[in-house]
Amino acid sequence: MIVAVLRVSGAAFDVDRFVQHHAITPDTSWRGGVAVSIGRVRSDSGFNLTIADAPSTKALIRALCFRRKN
Repeated sequence: MIVAVLRVSGAAFDVDRFVQHHAITPDTSWRGGVAVSIGRVRSDSGFNLTIADAPSTKALIRALCFRRKN
């Protein structure tokens, strides 16, 4: 299985506003200022979103091209 993931992040990025505006459901998201399990505090906010998965590279490219056209 091959997966294509879109990762968006930034120091002043508003995850909630972006997600709501674009009507997407990210796989994971994080917010700046929140402590992570190893004790450090995140400096940026962002999300990961799987945009395609396929059994081969060729099929993944086809799926991404189809997504772009729609």
